[in-house]
Order: sequence, then C-alpha cells, then structure tokens
Amino acid sequence: GRQRCEDRERPEHRDSPEGQAARRRCPRGLRDQGRRQDHDGPHHARRRASQVPLEGDSKRKEIEPVPPSEQIFKRHTHQTHVMLGSRAYELGNKNQLTAYLLNNILGGGSLNSRLNLSLREQKGLVYTVESQYVPLSDTGYWNIYFACDAHDLEQCMDLAKKELRRLRDERLTPLQLHRAIQQLHGQMAISAENQENNVLAMGKSMLYHNYSPTWQEVFSKIEHISADNLQRVANELFAENNIFTLFYA
Repeated sequence: GRQRCEDRERPEHRDSPEGQAARRRCPRGLRDQGRRQDHDGPHHARRRASQVPLEGDSKRKEIEPVPPSEQIFKRHTHQTHVMLGSRAYELGNKNQLTAYLLNNILGGGSLNSRLNLSLREQKGLVYTVESQYVPLSDTGYWNIYFACDAHDLEQCMDLAKKELRRLRDERLTPLQLHRAIQQLHGQMAISAENQENNVLAMGKSMLYHNYSPTWQEVFSKIEHISADNLQRVANELFAENNIFTLFYA
C-alpha cells in the first residue's frame, strides 16, 4: 500500500526518489505533522502560554462618538448593495440578549423576519436581506444588508426604515413576544448541536468574563425579556438620526 507522508520523512526514505516525490505531493502542514507528533503537546502549550504577559494595561482607548454619515462607492456592479447600521451594546451589557432578540425579529436567520417578509416575500424586491447584531469587547454594532436593482433602491430603503420605525413605535403584543422568544430558543438549540460553536462561545465568555453561562441560564434570561424592554432598546439602537449608510453600486 501507499506509505503515509510522515513515513517518507524517515531518514531511510527521505532522500530516495519515492520519498522526494512524496514530499512534493504532501502539503507542508502534513509533512510537518509527522515531526510534530512526538512532541509533548501539553508542555508545548504551557511553554507558549507562559510567554504571554499576564499583567499590564490592556484597556483600549475609549472610542469617540462619530456623527452618522453616508458613503457611496461606485463599482459598476449589477445591483446596488446597501448597508445601514450604527453602534450597539458591548459584550456583557445588560441589554445584550434583548438586542439579540430584537435583531432576530428584525432580520435574523429566518424566513419570517420582518425585513424578509416586507422586502422579499411581499414585494419581491430583493433576494437577500438580513440584519445582525455583533457585540465586541468595548462596543458593538448592528446592521441591515440587502442588494436590489438600482431602480428599486428608494423603495427598499423606505421599507427597511419603516420596519425600524415599527419596532421603535409599536410594542409587541404578548403573542408576538411569545412566538419571537420561542423561535429564538429553537434557533439556539439547533446551534448548540455544533460542538465547535459551543467551545468557541465558552472560550470567548471565559476570556471576557471568566464565566460561561449554561444554555438553561441564557434561556431563562431571554424568557424574562419584556415588550417594554424591546421597545426601549429599539429606540436606543434604531434612532433615525443615528444611522450610518453605505451604498456599493
């Protein structure tokens, strides 16, 4: 049978014609794997970690407020690509989960999001429309993205702003709130099946907060989000005079 890449690295094979041919076929990472597999992994990790300074001033400079602006980039694309957004809550903020739920209602990863129903299902103006909320260590941001034909741009902008205005002005009914919470629960449960996502989320939480909540704890907090809190956060994040706009056409 064929010899493995690391077998070709042995001294008795390295300079043979077969060994040289195998080295050319094997990616560098696989060639090095054979040499690395005998190393003491935990000792190597500890040695690397010990080189990272544990003390010092790691605080970033406070971000200064920037007035909203509109940017237009001409690239002669087939469609006009649009992003609207602004700053949002940082990691650990008491409103973080409320912002997640609000974003899911607005344009999260489901076909019944308000933006998808308004711009795509009802009007047929776009193929892709979505929103996201991304919390960072000391700040965060939210945004809406869609792409449309140039002659539909004004109508799409009006519809997107209308949905933002609805969330600011109209409080969710108890049934609407219940359905939104249950849908977010389901999406989180599906996401939890990916173990890589779980480990990355736990690691990120430990780095920033030295604590990683369980799914049950997160679910419980989401259950206690009220319609009043959603409307208050919508007015803080989606204020019309605080939105940046980017056009890529």
